[in-house]
Amino acid sequence: MNVPSPDFVASFGERDLYVAEGHNWTLKIGAQLFDTSALKSQTTLGWLPLLEQDYADFRTSLVAGLSHMGPEKSAQLLAAFPVQELILLGLASGSGYWIGLALQWIGKVGIWPELLPILRSLSLDSSSQQIRHRAKRLYYTGKL
Repeated sequence: MNVPSPDFVASFGERDLYVAEGHNWTLKIGAQLFDTSALKSQTTLGWLPLLEQDYADFRTSLVAGLSHMGPEKSAQLLAAFPVQELILLGLASGSGYWIGLALQWIGKVGIWPELLPILRSLSLDSSSQQIRHRAKRLYYTGKL
């Protein structure tokens, strides 16, 4: 049986992003591979540096990298990128740096129901005043 190889989508510094059939995304850093299931189960932090990209620029890079697949398939693959899981990984990291970057992405992506209790918790308990204020603003207004 021939397993299709993943298609290269974009590079972000030393990180290369690929996508394969079934909307499975893979992040390659040197010889290490991190797949979508590892991101969704929050078993790897290797995905976090993607949050260092401005979300609009990140999305533009994905759109450009997927454009050769045609508009319909590109749109499906773009929609399948696990943005919410990446943001949740940043928020769960325990690092003020990654939490702050995840909050910036939320300001661009928007809020979804699962996120509200996390934002509420950050707005009350965060050790960083800046994170506390950002989380509170997002919780109440959905904007930074």
